[in-house]
Amino acid sequence: MIEKKCRVCKSTGETVGLLFKCFTCSAVHWDKPQLKKIFKIVKKGSEEFIKLKNNLLNEAQVPKSKGKYVYTLRLRGKIKYLYVGMTGLHPYHRYLNHVIGYKSSKYAKKYATAMIEYEGPMKNELAIKRECDKGNELRAKGFEVEGAPFEI
Repeated sequence: MIEKKCRVCKSTGETVGLLFKCFTCSAVHWDKPQLKKIFKIVKKGSEEFIKLKNNLLNEAQVPKSKGKYVYTLRLRGKIKYLYVGMTGLHPYHRYLNHVIGYKSSKYAKKYATAMIEYEGPMKNELAIKRECDKGNELRAKGFEVEGAPFEI
């Protein structure tokens, strides 16, 4: 484990594998430059790609999913710019997919700097509603939100 500074709150945290976890605000982020080097020459979806990804998840001690989750990513480029999504994977796994461009939203792939929170696990119906509600709650607070629909 290597101690580093959080991209969100600048507090200390720890790095497990290529995943940073903040002690103070609970934000996480993957080491994007290192991931780009690793996945640069591997074809997306190939057997080698899946093996590399699974090794990274194991090294980072990412648990298996136990239901559906709703997660929020901080996006760079604009103040108060977020991405809200829903997944059946563990949110750290889903965030890795975004970072490496595998089954990823263009907003999350290009602009995500950190996962600032997630909720779950929960049942699918609740997660669908929560994704929409979470997006609308953040919009009401003045955030620009990508991903989450306005209505179900």
